[in-house]
Amino acid sequence: MKKNKTKKRKNQRRGPPPAPAQRPPRVPDKGIIVRPVDTALGAPLAEERARLTQAAVDFSRSALAPATRKAYAEDAGRFQVWCERHRLVALPAGPQTVCLYLTALATNDNDAGRPRTVSTIRRRMAAISKWHELSGLADPFDHPSIAPVWAGIRRTLGVAPTDIAEALVLDDVNRIARVLKDNLRDVRDRAALLLGFHGANRRSEVTEMELSWLTLGERGMIVTFPFSKTNQEGELEQIAIPKADDPAVCPVEATREWLRVAGMGPGPILRQITNHGNLSLKPLSGFGYSRIIKRLVTLIGLDPAGYSGHSVRRGYVTTAHRAGETDARIMERTRHKTTAMVHRYTAPDDLLVKIGKRETW
Repeated sequence: MKKNKTKKRKNQRRGPPPAPAQRPPRVPDKGIIVRPVDTALGAPLAEERARLTQAAVDFSRSALAPATRKAYAEDAGRFQVWCERHRLVALPAGPQTVCLYLTALATNDNDAGRPRTVSTIRRRMAAISKWHELSGLADPFDHPSIAPVWAGIRRTLGVAPTDIAEALVLDDVNRIARVLKDNLRDVRDRAALLLGFHGANRRSEVTEMELSWLTLGERGMIVTFPFSKTNQEGELEQIAIPKADDPAVCPVEATREWLRVAGMGPGPILRQITNHGNLSLKPLSGFGYSRIIKRLVTLIGLDPAGYSGHSVRRGYVTTAHRAGETDARIMERTRHKTTAMVHRYTAPDDLLVKIGKRETW
C-alpha cells in the first residue's frame, strides 16, 4: 500500500504524459515553399536538400524575365499598399478584396486618380496571381465572382490601346541623324536611334543590348537576342541589319563610332551620361531612352508630347508598310508572333496603302 502511494506521488510530480506531436498542415504545391531542413537526415543529406531547394527557387524565379519580375514586384507592392490603406488582407487576398481592387483601378479611386487601361489592369492581375502562386496559395481570380466584374470592366473601358505613341518614320530618323553633332551625347543618341529603328527593337532590347549580342561585318551587323518579350526560353533569335549607303544615317557605322568613342567593354553598350558630360557605368534606362527620343524629335521641330521610346519601333513598321513590305517580311525584323500585333502598329491613314490598288466599284 505504501509503495502504491509513493508511485502515485511520483507520477503526480512528473505530470501527465506529453501529447503526441501534431503534423504541420499540408500546403498545396503551387510554387516553391522553402521549409526548414530536417536535421534528422544527417548533415550530408540535409545540405544536399538545402542546395536542391535553393536551386528550385532559382529556377522558379528564372521562369520570368528580369523586367517582368521587376514589373510584377512593383504591381504586387501597389496592391499591398492599397490593401493596407483599406485595412484589407493582401495575402491571401479574398475574392471581395480583388473585386474591390479591380473596381478601384477601373474608376478614379486609385493612385493615378483616373481609370487605368485594360492592359494595365490585366498586368496588375497577373502580378497578384503570380504572388499567390509563388506563396503556395490559390489564385484569388479563379473565384467565379470575378469573371463578370472583369468582363464588365473590359466592356466599359474598351480593350483597344489608347496611348499609342506617334510613329517616328525613316525620313524623320535620317533628318535627326544628320543634325546630331560629334560630342559624346550626340554620338550615343545617334547610335541608340538608328539601332532602335533599323532593328525595330523594343525599348528594353535597346537599353539591355550588350556587346556580345553584336557581330559587325563589312556588309552589316547581326544582332543575337538571348531572350526577349516573346522569347522567354532562349531560342535562337537573330536579325540582320544591313549597312546604309550614306554613312551619316547608317546604323552599323553609328554603332561602330559609339563603341570606338566610348571604349565599350562587357555589359550594356548604351550607358548614361552625367550632367558633366562623362560616361557613367550605369546602363541607360527605358525612361532615359524615351527622354532621348523626345529630345531628338525637337531638333527637327516635332512636338515631343506624342513621342516615346516605342515611337521608333512603330516608325519602322509604318515605314515598311508604306514601302509595300509584306507582313511576313516585317515580322522577320520585329519578331512579332502574329500579324494582328503588326497591324496594331499601322496608322489608320496607312491602312489604304495595304489595299494596293483603288477600288473602282
